[in-house]
Amino acid sequence: MIRVALVGSRAEEMRASLASHGFDVSFVHDADPSLVDVLVALSDAPPFELEPWRGIPSILVANEISNEAIAAAASLRAVDVVLSRDERRLVEAIEEAGTRSRGAGLPSGMELELLRKFLDVAPNSINVCDAAGRFVVVSQSFADFYATTIEDLVGESIETILAPQDLEATRAENAEVIATCRSRVSERDVCDRSGSKRRVSIVKRPLLMDDGTVLVLTVASDVTRRFRTEAALENANDFLKNILETITDAVFALDLSGKFTLVNRRLVELTGLTEPALLATPFTNIFSGQTLHDAKRHISELFEDPRERDFEGRLTHPDGSERIVSCSLLPLMRQDTFVGIVGTAEDVTERHLAQRRIAHLAYHDPLTNLPNRRLLTDRLQIALSQAMRDGRSVALFFLDLDRFKAINDTLGHRVGDLLLQELGTRLRECVRQGDTVARMGGDEFVFVIPGLNRIDEAVSTAEKILETVRRPFIIEGRELSLSACIGMSDFPEHATDADALLRQADIALFECKNGGRDTWRAYTASMSMRSSERQEREADLRRALRDGEFQLYYQPIVNLCSGEICGAEALLRWEHPQRGLLLPDDFIDLAEDTGTIVALGEWALHEAARQNAQWQQAGLGGITTSVNVSARQFGGPIVNTVRSALRSARLDARYLALELSESSLGQSSSSPKNAIAELKSLGVDLTIDDFGTGYSSLLYLERFPLDGIKIDRIFMQGDFSKPAAGFVAGAIISLAAGIGLRVSAEGIETAKQAEFLISRGCTTGQGHLYYAALPPCEMERLLRGDLGDRILA
Repeated sequence: MIRVALVGSRAEEMRASLASHGFDVSFVHDADPSLVDVLVALSDAPPFELEPWRGIPSILVANEISNEAIAAAASLRAVDVVLSRDERRLVEAIEEAGTRSRGAGLPSGMELELLRKFLDVAPNSINVCDAAGRFVVVSQSFADFYATTIEDLVGESIETILAPQDLEATRAENAEVIATCRSRVSERDVCDRSGSKRRVSIVKRPLLMDDGTVLVLTVASDVTRRFRTEAALENANDFLKNILETITDAVFALDLSGKFTLVNRRLVELTGLTEPALLATPFTNIFSGQTLHDAKRHISELFEDPRERDFEGRLTHPDGSERIVSCSLLPLMRQDTFVGIVGTAEDVTERHLAQRRIAHLAYHDPLTNLPNRRLLTDRLQIALSQAMRDGRSVALFFLDLDRFKAINDTLGHRVGDLLLQELGTRLRECVRQGDTVARMGGDEFVFVIPGLNRIDEAVSTAEKILETVRRPFIIEGRELSLSACIGMSDFPEHATDADALLRQADIALFECKNGGRDTWRAYTASMSMRSSERQEREADLRRALRDGEFQLYYQPIVNLCSGEICGAEALLRWEHPQRGLLLPDDFIDLAEDTGTIVALGEWALHEAARQNAQWQQAGLGGITTSVNVSARQFGGPIVNTVRSALRSARLDARYLALELSESSLGQSSSSPKNAIAELKSLGVDLTIDDFGTGYSSLLYLERFPLDGIKIDRIFMQGDFSKPAAGFVAGAIISLAAGIGLRVSAEGIETAKQAEFLISRGCTTGQGHLYYAALPPCEMERLLRGDLGDRILA
């Protein structure tokens, strides 16, 4: 009976099939091992374990004719190699092996022929070397690799064909295989005949011959393409990794379980966790609070419907800080199959904070941090809507500080700002938590007091606010006192919409300021009538300025001792088409309040300079024209206005005098001081008008380069025949003489007053005792001497 060793797959199936043909088949391995496992098992086995198989014909049954199959066949000294799916060929091979085994044995020539067939069909390079390094057997693929023939290689030393760098490695590897009788697997670069490097996977196995000689079987597979592909892929991965590390946003990938499989450095910084701690961690675990549930929901939705998802979440850093991130999640598809998730996360914490700051600034006053007009409107609308539903009242207060501008002018805007900040804090403490205190701008504040059952409740709140304002303020070591006026309107008694309530409270405030300070007034219908009249007057005033209805009258200023005319004060008059000639008392306050005084003052300067120049051109002598300058004009280009007026009229500056109000000087900033210095450099005369009626007058005498002072008419009242009469006027004259200033007086009505002023040293003055204010034509006649025998200076 002939026994055939079968190595390969489908063992049980083939055993049954071969048994049906009457073959007795023995198996080297019954566990259906792979060819590599069989080869390693047989090659590494000690010689005595292979003895039972010596002389038994073997057939290798393989799934494919590969390098491993050829190496296994050589190790087993198989007589044939058959594909496992070719059962007919296998039966023929077994019959042929049986015939050979019953004969005198397989001729050596046939064995060599069979080996040659194996080597010719082998797809990879194969060679067998002896211990001396000579080629015993080589395959055609091996010869082709070195661009030579099999005949030229067999029997030659490896030195004749291998490059120097390959020769040393080959010798060392062969020596190791022969010494250990164990297989060796490696991968390295090998040079072909042209010197080009190829990446080769090398399997070396010991072959134990019958005479005890050990040969080295080498099977080499060219893996250059695979190696280059892997290297390119590795380089691409490194490149992509470098890109990921340079991206400012956090980038990550998740598997189908929602766990991190890739993270970049930015995500590590953002979360405060290390890369190993993040990998294999669920994506949702990095979020905190409600956003944890939001993240879980978005991940779940993405699995159900693979479309891009965007959301914002909050991360709690290990240092305790909280960050806000904007996340984008996209499905990762491979051949239309959902295989994972890729995402980005951007730190938007600073952007959120900036948006919050911007929103706060949009609705709050930057100085006091109180609500501004915009937020006030929103809250007032809400309060009115609530009051309509509840049937309650809403009180609206409009507060304006009394004479706050004087504090800014004398102490500076820094002190004024600090005062407003402290006031804002106090005002918040005066009202309930649900009430609103808003700053409208400047020193104006508005209160919204909702949910009132009776208007009396609003009155008590208004009185409480006024009392709070009266308490002294300590600002930078100074004690400052304030008072305020409050205008009140009421919903639904006075109006039912926000704009009307604000307008009515403003009207009540105006009435309060005109009727007395440090108090409050509630709106009444009659106030609207007066307000309407005021608006008409304001429009009338602007029209008059546009249509040229204003005139300048001139009141002569005389030398009190000689009676000579030495100057004239220009005084405004309004030739109203319906009301006739109006004096300044009828319109100056309105012009000041509306700001029209600036344009009116500029016109007066140009007109007075023009008229003076005209008189001089007519040969009427040179007198000085005095023009009053409002404090508001110092907020504009007063120096340029004066320079322009002098240039246009071609008038010498010494013939123009400016009478400055104390309020125009009472500013702590450098602007008035610089303006006065420039005006002096032009050569104009500078006098303080109405001296003694303002604030800190003595300080101004030292601070500014003035030429003179004018005593206000209020100090000229009374019976000058009495000893105490004119005490203040006399003191002013003595003060001015002591510091070298010229003194003039206005409002001289009687000879007694004139005698008093002359006796005290006052040199010039004006009043009805001498002349009333005259229109330009009458003043010209006076200068010509047509109105009397007055002597001109």
